[in-house]
Amino acid sequence: MRRGRRTATLMPGQLQIFVSQKLPSFGKAEKCVKMALGGPRNYKPVSRQDLLYEEVVYSTIHQLNVSQTDASHLLGFLQQVFGKSPSEHLALVQRVREMAKPPVHMLKVTVFEATDLTPKNLDGSSNPYCTVGLALGADAERCNREFSSSESLLERLPDRTDTLLQTLNPVWDAVFHMRIDDVKTDVLTLCVWNEHNDSSLMQDISKISSWQGAKTLSKKVVKKLKRLSFTEGLIKPKQEADFLGLLNLPVRDLGAPYHAGTYRLLPRSSRSHVTGECRLHSAFLTCQRDSALSREGLERGAYEHLLNEFVEYEHSLTSGLWSGELGEDAMAVLSQHATQVDLSPLEQAIMWWFVYSDHHSSSPMLPDCLMQLLKSLEEKWTLSEQGRSRLLPDQGPRLQDSFAKLISQNLSALSELHANFPLTDPSSLPSLRDLLRFLIHLFGSPLYEKEPRQLGEPHGELQATVGTALEEASELWYNKKKEPFHALEGAQEQVLAYSRLCEIIWTELKENVPKYSHAFVSLVDVSFQSIWYQKMEKMLAWDVQTMLGQLSSSEDYRLDGETGEMLHIFHTSLHQLAQNAEKLGLRAKIPPLLNAQQWLGEAVSTWVGMAYENMSSSIQSSVQKDKLEAESCSVKHSLSAGLATSWFTNALAFWLQLAWPEPAQSLRMLDSLLQDLCNGAVFYVAQMRQKLENDYCYFSAETSIPLPKQVCTGLNSAAFVRESLSRLPQQREWREAERVVRDLWRDTGSDRYHSGSGSARTSGDALTSRLGVANQTILSLLDKLFNWISDLLLLDFRVYLQNSAKLQTVNTHDVALLLDFLRENISVLCQHLYEDTRNGLLQALWACSLRQFWEVVNVSQKHPLEYYGRLHQMLQVLLDVFYSDSQGLSLNSLKNAEYKSLENQLYLRKSNTLELIERYYQERAEEQQQAADSAGNGHGKLKTGCSYDDKSQMLTVDLTDALANAPSWANGGLPSLLCWPGKSSVKHYVKVLLCPRHIFPHAHPRRTQRKMHTSPIQFEESFKLNVTMEQARAPGACLVLRLKAQCGLHKGLLGEAVLGLRSVAGLEAPAPESLHSARSQLLLPLLRPKTQESDAVKFLQRRCSEKEGKQFLKKLRKAEKRILFSTEDL
Repeated sequence: MRRGRRTATLMPGQLQIFVSQKLPSFGKAEKCVKMALGGPRNYKPVSRQDLLYEEVVYSTIHQLNVSQTDASHLLGFLQQVFGKSPSEHLALVQRVREMAKPPVHMLKVTVFEATDLTPKNLDGSSNPYCTVGLALGADAERCNREFSSSESLLERLPDRTDTLLQTLNPVWDAVFHMRIDDVKTDVLTLCVWNEHNDSSLMQDISKISSWQGAKTLSKKVVKKLKRLSFTEGLIKPKQEADFLGLLNLPVRDLGAPYHAGTYRLLPRSSRSHVTGECRLHSAFLTCQRDSALSREGLERGAYEHLLNEFVEYEHSLTSGLWSGELGEDAMAVLSQHATQVDLSPLEQAIMWWFVYSDHHSSSPMLPDCLMQLLKSLEEKWTLSEQGRSRLLPDQGPRLQDSFAKLISQNLSALSELHANFPLTDPSSLPSLRDLLRFLIHLFGSPLYEKEPRQLGEPHGELQATVGTALEEASELWYNKKKEPFHALEGAQEQVLAYSRLCEIIWTELKENVPKYSHAFVSLVDVSFQSIWYQKMEKMLAWDVQTMLGQLSSSEDYRLDGETGEMLHIFHTSLHQLAQNAEKLGLRAKIPPLLNAQQWLGEAVSTWVGMAYENMSSSIQSSVQKDKLEAESCSVKHSLSAGLATSWFTNALAFWLQLAWPEPAQSLRMLDSLLQDLCNGAVFYVAQMRQKLENDYCYFSAETSIPLPKQVCTGLNSAAFVRESLSRLPQQREWREAERVVRDLWRDTGSDRYHSGSGSARTSGDALTSRLGVANQTILSLLDKLFNWISDLLLLDFRVYLQNSAKLQTVNTHDVALLLDFLRENISVLCQHLYEDTRNGLLQALWACSLRQFWEVVNVSQKHPLEYYGRLHQMLQVLLDVFYSDSQGLSLNSLKNAEYKSLENQLYLRKSNTLELIERYYQERAEEQQQAADSAGNGHGKLKTGCSYDDKSQMLTVDLTDALANAPSWANGGLPSLLCWPGKSSVKHYVKVLLCPRHIFPHAHPRRTQRKMHTSPIQFEESFKLNVTMEQARAPGACLVLRLKAQCGLHKGLLGEAVLGLRSVAGLEAPAPESLHSARSQLLLPLLRPKTQESDAVKFLQRRCSEKEGKQFLKKLRKAEKRILFSTEDL
């Protein structure tokens, strides 16, 4: 049995780094290579790759427990990696096998732990330890079969672990190194023992905690008694250990290059009772290696360079970003070499990190690969304190250098953000997020020292370094967008170019920058949006100042014309950009563009002064080019109207965006802009009126050319501009302007805002009044335009009326043609005009047509009645034309006072004497109805009831009493004419008449009985009058009730009430079953005859030659003379 070593004794020499492709500085290694190649004369320069190739071939050939087929396959793989020809490869393999000595093979065994061991102590625990060693197969069998005492086994397996007290699950984690003589016959033997403690019998008894403990104590006592009797107490016996189990593992069955497993403990005989398992790890190491690098102690460092070769080879087979995953063959070669040279997991992890981080610097890989390597390195660094002690002195600084270089490389990638992560590539943002996560992990790694070091640029906190890189990225983007400006020579071109640059910056800030910023905010807590914009504003401010300085120093610098306009456009773009950024909260506390108003103040003031000139020029051009075509069915105005109204909100928005810091100057600008807007709206309507009058004056009834649709579109456009100007106070910009004006006046400390004086012209009321003045001016222009169209449409109608007046006749056919032409044009207006514009034009047309009728009517009154009858009929047809089946004006609008007066005149002129008499009573009935609807009357009232029975054709009249309107009636005495104090002899009665006489020729007057003067005057009488339905519904048919007073032989008329029969119950609607219930009580005000105020009476007076009229007038004058005006009249 061979002894093993308790701890690892293969300490590596000083690791030398391969820094060149040739090896002239490796003295002894170079000399060995010369001798291997046949002496100094046959020596050729050997590269680092050749030495590395020899080293890895040596490791592959002398690997234990690997089949010849697997070894040949790995050698073929190495030939591909190193790019050797078959002859070179075979020569090297043959030389290694024949000339190089095989290495000494060692077995490295790590005993980790055992579990569920058999309890041997009295308290149910054990004090386990483990002995390990290598033995030949026969020796292992003999150990199993012959030896029954612990002393003999301890002598055969002297390497042991520490003893762990009172546990059944010991964790030793002990490492042993043993030389292998014959891999085919050697057996790894492991025994587990329980170590006894010297104690007294009483102490043992006190530890008994179970039946097993008692049994163990009895055996222990028996053994002590036998030992005492055998030695007679003269010699101290050897200490004996309890057997807990053993393992015999043939070395040929252990996996290469390393093997890990958990094995069940075996008994040494059939009588042994053993439980539990033991976990082991074995690896095949080599020493005394006969290769050029190993002879100089460089075999451990060769692992890093071998890994680098594999990484470059595998990456070359992949297109695009490589995941960093190596193939199975590469991993097998690396594993066997690391195991043979006894590289710890931490040492391997560090070398992997070095290789991959360096490779990533030249050939970028997926960030996830480095992230996984870093996590693995951190885990092994934390768990392996012993592995850290084996690191070479230069590996610590190299580790920090690798961190610094990776951070610098990633920050460099961020400084070219838009080029490395274009948004056109869908994978850019995920790649950016992976890079940021890797940076976060680098900065938070416990392996990275965060103090500033001289490794290029110093690195501080993560947010600061990322922010600096993003500023560089922003500056790079700005300079790239500004590159075309260098080719511009003219100042105007540069101004326009910077205006476009402002728009490009805003577009980028609105659309693309937030996509990047979301990644930085969510992962690094850095607002790329703020950094980007503030850098843009800083660089833009510098360039703007430089550009304006060069512009103002030029000899041909003038603010009028194109230069001033472009400066205004640039200021608008600049201010819009700053305002949008302000809303997003991206500007710095003291933004670089804070004084932009001062830089462009003169240009902006000049542009504001030229606003009306620019507006009028634009409006005039648009109106001249306007084809007067409606934009759509719902939008009936033309494009020029939309262009004109766009100045309204744009001008206010411009003033608001301007946010001029000087209050007085800002208010003057607003006042000037508002005046220009009003003048511009008036100018547009005037231009549209001029265009319509010049281009569309050919339509008439004679030519049968209807009103063109373009005229409707022009009217709609003018009305739309007026309406837009009127609605301006309802716009958000107007309300915002009013608020700003109030703030400006408050900031100036002036009280003129509330004074209403002329100096406070920009107050809210003054702004609205200025719009009102402009609105009235536009309405006046529209009225003139409506009148012009009305005159054109009714020109033929007017001529016809004048000619018919001369001829005293009306041709029905000609009238029909004129009205058809008018109806067609009104239909066009209803279809193509806005409602308000249509109503305004139709009202102008209606007023014009009524004026034309009046012109004819007022010329002479000696025309035949038939002529006036035709005119009256024409007026009724014209009313229907303008009503146009509810599409035109409403009847209430058409039947205005002017129409009613004209219709009354025509009706009176066409009426004969009897019709005039009927008209008189109609007027009296209407006057009676108006008096009844009005409150209060000084002539008293009659209380009566009236109903009609169509079956008996009887009109029933109930006279109740006479009442007064004033409250004093109930306290005695009649007010006004009914109040005659001291006239107790006065009697009253009511005379009942059916008028006019020619309708009721057989009706005789009726009267009530005379009643003495009381308060009220009670009559309580009823009359039945025979009235046919035809008579009752005749025009002017009415019931006249005259209240009269008599004192002796004197009689007088106190007043009369005229009730139209058409309003009596039973005539307009079927009479109810109970006539008495139908006779509802009526209070009829008493009226006085007024013949001088009646139009019908005036016409009757002109026809003195007609008998009926003369008699009727005589009776009216007689009744008028009998009216009592005071108590003395009797």
